[in-house]
Amino acid sequence: MEYLLVIGILIFCFLIMNIGLIIKNEPLKKGCGSSPDGCEICGGDADKCEEPT
Repeated sequence: MEYLLVIGILIFCFLIMNIGLIIKNEPLKKGCGSSPDGCEICGGDADKCEEPT
């Protein structure tokens, strides 16, 4: 019975997160977000990233 409760809570959390994305109506952002300087990992240098954008 506890397993069903845990699975139900997880499904509820996923639904709430998806509803938030639908309401905001924005595309998903990359790990660096929309920072013009890039992230602290690559520092804006696309050559340091695994997949250049």
